[in-house]
Amino acid sequence: MLPVMLVPKSFPFSPPNGIKYEAGDEKQLCAKTPIPLWDIHPCLLGSRDPHFLPPMFHLGWAVGEDKLPPIWESIFCLIDGIIPGDLHECVQASEVLRPDGVIHLALCVGDNRIGILHPQTGAVEKIAERLFKGEPPQWHLDPWHWQWKQKLPRVLSPSEAREWATKMNAREAALEK
Repeated sequence: MLPVMLVPKSFPFSPPNGIKYEAGDEKQLCAKTPIPLWDIHPCLLGSRDPHFLPPMFHLGWAVGEDKLPPIWESIFCLIDGIIPGDLHECVQASEVLRPDGVIHLALCVGDNRIGILHPQTGAVEKIAERLFKGEPPQWHLDPWHWQWKQKLPRVLSPSEAREWATKMNAREAALEK
């Protein structure tokens, strides 16, 4: 069972039932993706909220297994000079949830927690133009870190951590009744 988070209902990608995440919620939430590059809600970028860490989103192009090998061959072997060597550090393969709930591979240039991998002027545009017919990258939900997580206000000592866990377990048990 996933922990009770009490994420504000106004947060995008909060628990669909308004109380806590449940198994299978990721399939419902991923139906809201991909998010166009400039349409991502500001609260999903970075960790601005002092109490919650947003779900992880990868910025890139979901290509699926059928298209990824030729793209990687082009990137790493520099076949036909598709991507110059100086852009290799700008991309990585990541697993993402597609709107149908299926996990696909994606060619990504960053995520909502760390930002762009290696910011270079025009790098994202060059990759988009050379591999994706100029289509801009989109935000894709991570299949493993798709829910909001509660941040601890500071590092706790072992005894404080046990006390905090006991309180959280009691709160969860009370909410289940």
